[in-house]
Amino acid sequence: MLSITFLPHLKQHVRLARLICCLPFEWGPYTDNLIPLKGKLHRVLVRGQMMLQLVHTICQLIFTAGSTRSTNTKMQTMVFTSIYVTGHFLRWNWQLDTVAMELLNSFINFERKFFHGHHFKKSIMDLLMSLVLPIVIFSCFTIPIFTTCLLLAFPCQPPFIGSMLPSCAEGGDGIQNKWMKLLIAIFEGYMFYQVTVSGAFFITQVMIAGCLSLWNYVNILKQWTQTHSCKKGALLQAYKYFRVLEMLNNNCIRARMFPVGTIGFPAVQFFSGYVCIKFHSTMSIFAVGVFFLLYCDGVILTTATFTTAAHVYINSRELLKRWKSGWGTRRNSELRKTLRAFGPLRVRCGTNFVDNSTPLVIQDMCTRQTVSTLIISKE
Repeated sequence: MLSITFLPHLKQHVRLARLICCLPFEWGPYTDNLIPLKGKLHRVLVRGQMMLQLVHTICQLIFTAGSTRSTNTKMQTMVFTSIYVTGHFLRWNWQLDTVAMELLNSFINFERKFFHGHHFKKSIMDLLMSLVLPIVIFSCFTIPIFTTCLLLAFPCQPPFIGSMLPSCAEGGDGIQNKWMKLLIAIFEGYMFYQVTVSGAFFITQVMIAGCLSLWNYVNILKQWTQTHSCKKGALLQAYKYFRVLEMLNNNCIRARMFPVGTIGFPAVQFFSGYVCIKFHSTMSIFAVGVFFLLYCDGVILTTATFTTAAHVYINSRELLKRWKSGWGTRRNSELRKTLRAFGPLRVRCGTNFVDNSTPLVIQDMCTRQTVSTLIISKE
């Protein structure tokens, strides 16, 4: 559940984001939940950084598409560009609406009231997320630091801003001024820090946390059904509450976050996997380690997001089947009509929803594209 598995990391993540003003809300120590940013300066900074990041991302895409560099260099460039694009569109919220904040507060308050006194045993997915979340926060620090160090040594490294300068063009002497090198490295490190912190928050604390919480709620109803610890009316009422949370969750993620993740996570996995395999013999061990870390992050985020979303549908469908077959609905027309009105919980991506085959389809597509590109590049 969110209040057990995610809440400690959520507080830490929000405090981290508060330092660089990349989220429109913060943790309220007195209310014990998320609250909107009150300071006008902070709201201006959040909007200003979003606009700066948008311009920076567009420049990267234009430079990469119009560059005369080799295809292999462009593939390395696209690792960082895909992270920038994914992170930017995950956090894009020009109106500074509080939909994500209200969703998380709804889950937290619901668990405090509805599951008060319930002893929750962590599932395998909860235990895995307890291991993954520290790795994600660790990546938020290490990747920007690596980027800063990389640009101090190679300020003309594409797709960063130094590579767009005339001195870094083909035949140029490169950036010789040490203060310019330092300025570029600090700027890019800060921009990457914005991307990783804000993007990782919406991925882990909103998308995955919401889906995994719904999955856990359905499993708890399964336990209560098996042990007969609740009456049928209480179980049906609980499922109605879950339907409300499902609507709130879909309202938050279906239009922007999940479509962006559907494209962005496989893109990061594809480009970083290709670079690791293709250039592992020509890169330093440190560089290979960073690209491999990005590949692992891509695999974990893709698998975790779509697996948890799929199991919301699978487990809720199984629960409804159990109720329909075990509660004698043939003799009770009112109960039969009630269960007929209930549908499985669904995590929606646009107009579609994630079912049990979606995670396999995504991973199969990533693997096939990586292998095909490697074969084509050898010819």
